[in-house]
Amino acid sequence: MDRPIVQLTPDGYVMIYAGSIITRRGLATSQDGILWEPYENNPIFTKEDYPVPNNTWDTAMLYVDGAYFYYMEIGTLTATNIYLTTHTGLLFR
Repeated sequence: MDRPIVQLTPDGYVMIYAGSIITRRGLATSQDGILWEPYENNPIFTKEDYPVPNNTWDTAMLYVDGAYFYYMEIGTLTATNIYLTTHTGLLFR
């Protein structure tokens, strides 16, 4: 696991992270922030989901008013863009 980003939400603690392959992202949840349960359908994003199939750098995950916002910096070593994906509502219930 690499580059974890954690938010406290009504789902408990939610973490998005890069897997052993940096262009794959997974989710995990925790009730206490110590013991983590990976999402059974990981990865949630792979290189095929990105608009530019090059490098990715995480920037932020936010939970605001019932919605998740996940920002990614995607591109090459000479130029990148910021992309946003969102989810409204609970993740697993």
